[in-house]
Amino acid sequence: MKYDDVNIGSTDNAGLLSYTLEKSGTHAISASKGGYLTVMRDIDVLAPFSDFKAISININPDVLMTGKTTVIRSNVTNAGTMKDTLR
Repeated sequence: MKYDDVNIGSTDNAGLLSYTLEKSGTHAISASKGGYLTVMRDIDVLAPFSDFKAISININPDVLMTGKTTVIRSNVTNAGTMKDTLR
């Protein structure tokens, strides 16, 4: 098998090959065997990322006054592809 025209190894008897992708972007992968057609395909590889989004924001009290304490709460979620937390 080839990844971006570089040999990355051969499949096992079940036709499987494990390979760790290092760079995001569009890459070409191909498989070949003597006497058969070579098959090629472009694949899109994404880098894991965190994407925090506020789902809701609550403000208490509803009417804000200068010089008074206000409590603001937000429900935030990670919509990205990588597990991560905000601190």
